[in-house]
Amino acid sequence: MRRGVIEGLISEKKKRLEDEKEELAALERELEEGRQELARINIRLSGIGKASIKVSVTALVLSSIVFLLSIYGFFDLAGVDRLFQRASSNSLRSQLVGKPFANGDVRIILVDPNARVNGFPNKDPIDDRAYHAELVDALARAGASVVAIDIYPKEPPSSFDEEHIKSINAATEKLANSIKRATDGGTQVIIGTVGFDPAGEPISKIPVLLREPLKNNLGNVKTAYIRFRPAIQWIKLGDEISEGPRREVSEQGVSIAPSFVVQAIRLFKSSGNEQGPNAFFNQNDNTIRLLNDNREVLLSIPVDGSDMLYYFSVPDDEILRSVRSSYQDIYQKRFDSEALADFRGKIVMIGYQGEQDMHYVNGGRRMPGVEIQASVISNILQGVNLKKLSGVYEYLTILLMVALGLVLQTKWLGRFTIA
Repeated sequence: MRRGVIEGLISEKKKRLEDEKEELAALERELEEGRQELARINIRLSGIGKASIKVSVTALVLSSIVFLLSIYGFFDLAGVDRLFQRASSNSLRSQLVGKPFANGDVRIILVDPNARVNGFPNKDPIDDRAYHAELVDALARAGASVVAIDIYPKEPPSSFDEEHIKSINAATEKLANSIKRATDGGTQVIIGTVGFDPAGEPISKIPVLLREPLKNNLGNVKTAYIRFRPAIQWIKLGDEISEGPRREVSEQGVSIAPSFVVQAIRLFKSSGNEQGPNAFFNQNDNTIRLLNDNREVLLSIPVDGSDMLYYFSVPDDEILRSVRSSYQDIYQKRFDSEALADFRGKIVMIGYQGEQDMHYVNGGRRMPGVEIQASVISNILQGVNLKKLSGVYEYLTILLMVALGLVLQTKWLGRFTIA
């Protein structure tokens, strides 16, 4: 009997040991499953980390490529840049107004380099002054408000022979007299200069015969501002007068030497043969202000910082055609009052379209400088003040768009796709 008890105890102990082995095996299986799950989680986390780095690097590279291509007008090969530019410009307007030239205050007379009329145009514009004089007389008779000739006159070079110099001086005197007659009749005439010094004096040497009739009617024609790519994006509207007797500082700002654009607008805002309002730059709100004699603001133009830059929005060519005339055509009709009636009360911009006068705008498109100036004048007169995103914001926007596109293509977001 004692032996049976012992065998029962041994059997019970064996059973307990077998149960403990089964529990230990089950625990080991659970631990192994836990280790395998942890390994899977680590692999998944590692894949997500690598994918994140890959997405970030790819987004950075692709956005840089897209940004550079957009800067150099690559997409304009298919007209995408022009389409996007028109859409973005319209969305960035500070006021809901019409297209450039919709207000009808600006007209353009463009010299056709392929059309010849009585020897005009000449190889050197210095020889065209007699024609300009006759056209100024005609436009003054038609009642034009401002005639802005997009040239910067110079003295005949000493390399010219005596007869040639004599001919140019006679034509210059003829132009000077036509400017005086136009001013006396209420039509202001503007001619360009290549810039102004800190005292507000023109940098280019103005011929002696033209200095008196032009007086303060000179505007800087070298105002195009290019950023990142060889295309005009901004127009400089003025240069601060920092020294000399022309310098003036008031609560409205500091006096400036106006650009060709501001000069035309300034004189357009004058009455008859008056010299027009004075131009100041106010640093508090970055505006160019035109003030009358009572220091009242006649016009305020928002600009980009102390450089006084105004964003240039390219108008459609069909819009320009509606306000553009051929110089040769108008010259031949200069005594036809009916043909010139459209210029009455207008700013008339006169310019050339030779190779040296053409400028890139928005990638592959080129425009003569006078049309660019006219477009800016028209926008300002309508109160259109465009704001352009800086290059940093443009790049960050592209980077965000590319990164978002890559993330949406990853397999972890597959559940959200249409498939």
